[in-house]
Amino acid sequence: MIQPTIYDRIYKKVEKKLRPALTPVRRSLLKDKDITIISNNCWGGVVYEWYGLQKLSPTVGMYIFADDYLKFIGDLKYYLSREIDIRPARESKRYERIMSMQSEECPIGVLDNEIEIVMLHYKDPAVAREKWERRRKRVNYDNIVIKNSFMNDCTTDMLHQFDALSFDGFSPKRVMFVHRKELVGPYEVYIPGFESEEQITNDTYYFNRYFHVTRFLNDGTLIPGK
Repeated sequence: MIQPTIYDRIYKKVEKKLRPALTPVRRSLLKDKDITIISNNCWGGVVYEWYGLQKLSPTVGMYIFADDYLKFIGDLKYYLSREIDIRPARESKRYERIMSMQSEECPIGVLDNEIEIVMLHYKDPAVAREKWERRRKRVNYDNIVIKNSFMNDCTTDMLHQFDALSFDGFSPKRVMFVHRKELVGPYEVYIPGFESEEQITNDTYYFNRYFHVTRFLNDGTLIPGK
């Protein structure tokens, strides 16, 4: 597992204080500011805050298990057209797994009685619903980023399914973070530090260390750097 150094921790604190001054500069480097990031976890929210962008995605502050995430993005327009049912975590089909991730106090959003979304940062069900409903109406299908990671019970078969996905009516930029070099394919970026583990356990702390996020948001290119 990646362990932040003292330098990393100091940098994070300084960057947070300087963020109001830095975000306009970062944002100016983006070709299009109206970006919808459909993320399997909180990575999308971190990116929105890094650039100071309006959050045009309902998945901000939430996470989705790998199999449900594939179904969700595989028919994105359909699922985003459905009403979301907010339930307590104890009614989840993965309640024990959710407890192991210390998310049992979070509400669960359910789409079509099938797709479960753990609303990690919204303990109040009413707030969780309001955030989802408001942001799903902002989705910009002309500039969508689909971000995935080898986490939340992902398997190599699911990775291959991600690579093979086609999208109906839109052409997203696509990236998936993986923990071993041999898993790198057309849309994958290798994140070192998790080779001895079965999954990536954190891809938000160093969200922009291993590939050039600005270039990716602008043209979908996956290249090293920030």
